[in-house]
Amino acid sequence: MAYNPVDGIAFLPVEKKIKYIPPTEDIDKVISMASKDVQDYLWTIRKTTKIYSHSFNETEKQAIRDYEAARQKSHTNPHTTKKALNS
Repeated sequence: MAYNPVDGIAFLPVEKKIKYIPPTEDIDKVISMASKDVQDYLWTIRKTTKIYSHSFNETEKQAIRDYEAARQKSHTNPHTTKKALNS
């Protein structure tokens, strides 16, 4: 491509944030404060998610932990290019 109309435009910075995963007790408190209809829905999601995560064998669980650890350590910015870094 001889002409790139976006050459010279710097990318906006991307801030990485660690996701907050609430403890089980906090999830239970939120569910207990919801209306009865919403509680039924939230309990279904919570139990389904728990059952799903327990269906993994130890190798799969370790692979997920390894992937998450590597992803958090990488802090790679897909919008960063050598050209953007040099400008």
